[in-house]
Amino acid sequence: MPFKTEQHLFNQAIASPFMRNIVDAIKYPTYAFAEPKGLFGIPDLVVANVEHRNGQAIIIRSFAFEMKLSNWKRAITQAYRYRAFANLVYVVIDRHFLKPALLNIEDFVRSNIGLISIDQSGFLHIHHAPRFEVPYSYELEIKFRKTVIGEQVGDMVYKPELMVWNSSAVNAINPQ
Repeated sequence: MPFKTEQHLFNQAIASPFMRNIVDAIKYPTYAFAEPKGLFGIPDLVVANVEHRNGQAIIIRSFAFEMKLSNWKRAITQAYRYRAFANLVYVVIDRHFLKPALLNIEDFVRSNIGLISIDQSGFLHIHHAPRFEVPYSYELEIKFRKTVIGEQVGDMVYKPELMVWNSSAVNAINPQ
């Protein structure tokens, strides 16, 4: 049975322990943001593994996710933009509408964009995992870092409201 809305697909994806396994870092805290504005497009979800060292926060890995019910072509076009600022980019699609995307898996491989399907039970299957890459836009990577870590102006550090990825964060990202 397919998802009724992209919001329902999003809810199921972020609540899934499989999603957490993809983005979780053993050693570093993981922060998540839903639909951050001001980057290159508006990804459905961005996640960052952040190391705190010597009073500074450093992004170790960054992820961007574009979630669609069925339109894999639009999803891959949007997801490609997110490679400008994220190390690993995925399209998450309803398993019910997966076949056309799988028939075109080479587009995902060539673009270095991961393909994940999800069903109503929350089971995720990774059909293609992208390679870790440095983002292709230094300016947008810096903008992403400021979104996640904050910005230093003189002696003052302005930090966004960071959300640690856990069950309460999932509820805060997407209240029912």
